[in-house]
Amino acid sequence: MFIDTHCHLNYKPLSKKIPQVVSEAHNQGVEKLICIGTNLESSRESVHIAGNFENVYAAVGIHPNDCENAPEDWKEQIIDLAGHSKVVGIGETGVDLYRSKDTLELQKEFFAEHINLARSLDLPVIIHNRQADKAVMEVLEELEYEKFVMHCYSSDADYAEKVLELGGKISFTGNITYNSKKRSQAVQKIPLDRIMVETDAPFLTPSQMRDSNNYNQPAFVTYVAEKIARLKNVELDEVEKVTTQNAIQFFSLDS
Repeated sequence: MFIDTHCHLNYKPLSKKIPQVVSEAHNQGVEKLICIGTNLESSRESVHIAGNFENVYAAVGIHPNDCENAPEDWKEQIIDLAGHSKVVGIGETGVDLYRSKDTLELQKEFFAEHINLARSLDLPVIIHNRQADKAVMEVLEELEYEKFVMHCYSSDADYAEKVLELGGKISFTGNITYNSKKRSQAVQKIPLDRIMVETDAPFLTPSQMRDSNNYNQPAFVTYVAEKIARLKNVELDEVEKVTTQNAIQFFSLDS
């Protein structure tokens, strides 16, 4: 069994055919999915989807690129959504300096508030970091909350060491199939018992499927696991077993 720990069934085109997407994932051995919210609307949709599918769970939060548009009572609304039994995480949250450099301080403020919220609810935090290593690390070091995962990891192996020292886990997507030396070195250096797999679907389609599919889907998380197995020179069964157990424990999923 594989677990796609980060996908967006609430985004088009996946949102138009969720039963098919979930079924195709199951046929490939991907038996559990976590649907991630990025603003209040998509967080509500994540909870709704999780409520309709036994093997789908939800995370709720405000993406750094959505901070400016969040209403004043966003925290109260996220707390309310987090009370649903299928919500297993807070996020995605973090810092994105690729699109939104002018809102750095606001992003860090929201990021910190998400961490404090997760701490109060005893839930893990799902972190988005795009070209913002320094800012993300500043917040993590200040707040010292170990229950976090660096989603869609794209930083180097040295940064990964800092993440691991703080107690976090690291999750890889289809971008590790794009032959990046930096990402490959990070995969090789990070212990398997600190790694999870994800698709970030419908984004970041694995290289093997880019010619035949114009969007990613949870069924393709197996390609991520296969790449990890090759880079770490271990059997795919070992990657499947360990990453799945990591996800079950981290998100407190039904086994």
